[in-house]
Amino acid sequence: LAGIDNLTVSTFHSFCTQMINKAGLSLPVNRNSQSYYDEELPDLLYEAMTNQPGLKYKAVIIDEGQDFTEHWLQTLESAVDETESSTFYIFYDNNQQVHQCGLPYIRTMPVSRWKLDKNLRNTRRVFELTNRFYTGDPVHPAGPNGQPVSFVTVKEGEDDIAVLKQQIGILVKQEYLSEDS
Repeated sequence: LAGIDNLTVSTFHSFCTQMINKAGLSLPVNRNSQSYYDEELPDLLYEAMTNQPGLKYKAVIIDEGQDFTEHWLQTLESAVDETESSTFYIFYDNNQQVHQCGLPYIRTMPVSRWKLDKNLRNTRRVFELTNRFYTGDPVHPAGPNGQPVSFVTVKEGEDDIAVLKQQIGILVKQEYLSEDS
């Protein structure tokens, strides 16, 4: 998507850094602490958007919103211009949440009338195996049947990385994939 005018595709922290630099603000010297990523960059992004409203976007679209903290989401919302035609979308899957993060904040947002109810990410066999752990709105498998699901046991003391590499090698050969795929 590089080279498309008026489009920015980025990770959250890279976006923060880009906007902070565009606003002429200084990045903190110590960039090795967790607070740098959790608090300092988002705070500076908010400052950049407040001080330089010309940097704001007509639309901000967030994918994997379940991985964002409430603070990050509020900061990104400040990057949206305040016209009626502006858009702020958060796409998320609460079944993929590693920790609560910003889900309470997301739940205060207007809900889309469109539901993503087809699983294209997995084969039907993987879907059938994992669907018992799913707790959201009904989803239907739409992918190919795929290979039968198999399990590999790694014994105590066995090199799990070596076993994983071996299994990937087998799959690459079975599926006729190049090593660059």
